[in-house]
Amino acid sequence: LLSGERVTGKRYVTRQGLFAPFTASGTIVANGQVASSYISMQGTADFEINGWSTGISYHWMAHSFEFPHRLWCYTMGDSCLTESYTPEGISTWVSTPHKFFTWYLSLHFWIRALLAIPLLGMFGTFSALDYTMMLISQDDSTAVVSLICIIGVIMYYFVTTSQLRIRRKVTLE
Repeated sequence: LLSGERVTGKRYVTRQGLFAPFTASGTIVANGQVASSYISMQGTADFEINGWSTGISYHWMAHSFEFPHRLWCYTMGDSCLTESYTPEGISTWVSTPHKFFTWYLSLHFWIRALLAIPLLGMFGTFSALDYTMMLISQDDSTAVVSLICIIGVIMYYFVTTSQLRIRRKVTLE
């Protein structure tokens, strides 16, 4: 919690309404306390690899990963008002990624470390796009520069990977 207090327990309450209150900011205020509306997959605030904290918060990763969902809801309007949930109360937008990351955390340390690189790249890209969209919505002139930089990095990635594929094909022939 932002107040510095720790959650020391939990209880289940059955009521009609939301199961997983995803908010645009990824936070929720309950009884004056600000908390993340996302979960930690390891029981810690930060993502850990083999007990070592990466300093990357689960809140940041989940919020970055939810960017496509928020963008969809923003551009499609009412389509997100009729979202569906699994019997466990997990949004169907989150259910498959949740299963993937549960599987990911069961992998051997070195495999997790190797997979962390492209996963964090994906989260970073989503986060940069999310930040750019926020600037655009505020009519901030730096949004154009941010968007150009992001497009440039993405284009550089695709050009270099396609060049590697071409080199591999030439050496195979």
